[in-house]
Amino acid sequence: DASLAEAVLRELCGLLPPLGLHIRPYVDAMLDVAVAHLGGANPAIQAHCISLCEQLCGALGSELGGRVDILLPPLVRILRSDGSDTRMPTLRVLHALATMAPSLQHHAPLVVSELLWLAEYPHAPNRPRRRAIKLLRLLFSRLPLRQCAGRAAHTMLLLVADGQPAELKPAAFQCLHALSASLGSSTLPLDPMLSAA
Repeated sequence: DASLAEAVLRELCGLLPPLGLHIRPYVDAMLDVAVAHLGGANPAIQAHCISLCEQLCGALGSELGGRVDILLPPLVRILRSDGSDTRMPTLRVLHALATMAPSLQHHAPLVVSELLWLAEYPHAPNRPRRRAIKLLRLLFSRLPLRQCAGRAAHTMLLLVADGQPAELKPAAFQCLHALSASLGSSTLPLDPMLSAA
């Protein structure tokens, strides 16, 4: 029953903040519930599932460990499958991914790839595109992502070019700056592209 599932998920989301790390024994069961309903057609249930994932990540931090493998695929799939006018599920996933950033580590290339796709996707509203760019900036400032640098620089340079939405350009420039700072002296191969910006 959808209304029961929604009520249970809402209650779980409300319980997580006060319980904190005391939820450890129940994490796997909660993740199973969230993952099972993330791809569903009910937007309210999906929103609670995304919130539950985000709160689990916030409560567990680096203890999330291998559970990221279970959680990421259905979350990032929403970025491409969300066809709503406001892209609210996408915005919620972006917020959850920002919370998960410290736990991503070797999963970050998958997330970066999907964020770059969203940033470039011309049919998405500018708000989620801008949020994706800001999340990319956060990831580049926190994680070593050299293998993604070339594609990211190319995408950001496309977004600062003439003809692109003006509201995306400041975020794209900031992302380029974070990318350049994260690479340090190894930006030499990208210097011609970056100086063009």
